Amino acid sequence: KLAAENGVLLPGGDSDISPGTALHAAAAAVVRAALAAHDRGDDHFPVWGTCMGFQLLTLVVGGDAGLLGRFNGSDYASRLLLT
Repeated sequence: KLAAENGVLLPGGDSDISPGTALHAAAAAVVRAALAAHDRGDDHFPVWGTCMGFQLLTLVVGGDAGLLGRFNGSDYASRLLLT
């Protein structure tokens, strides 16, 4: 139950964050609870992801396991447009 907490940190590390794993399921439950609290107008419940934790949040919120697919980015330069 998240009522006793005031936020969650999803840290980095070397874990399997694929859909179907216990870690993915737990993160999804936390994110769903945080979004539901927001929709009800309750206090904010921050969910912070660092490194692989942010990747896990991307998978959970995006709902598409292909979002973090592999690609060859070696020596790939591109422009950064700040607008």
